[in-house]
Amino acid sequence: MRNLQKIESFILENKYVLLYFGTETCSVCHGLKPQVQKLLSEYPMIKEKFIWVDDISEIRGQFQLFTFPVLIMYVEGKEFFRMARFVPIVELKEKLDRIMELSN
Repeated sequence: MRNLQKIESFILENKYVLLYFGTETCSVCHGLKPQVQKLLSEYPMIKEKFIWVDDISEIRGQFQLFTFPVLIMYVEGKEFFRMARFVPIVELKEKLDRIMELSN
């Protein structure tokens, strides 16, 4: 997804959204991505987008991205949490489980 307006619409159109921001040159971004994808397969209600920010300079400012990777979870259009740089999958799973508990 390489258009800022499409990203903002995606956030507003879905109840649960996880955005994954990375850069093409970030080895951590590439290494973490399959782990996050595997984890998200357990949460079909969460819609995800993997966004490479190299070509969209305004994304860094709009989403306040200073390091990579960055994962931002939105619930009903509002930022619920953000994790950056080193993202422990166990901690991410705990946060996602908590969101699911709160929504039930």
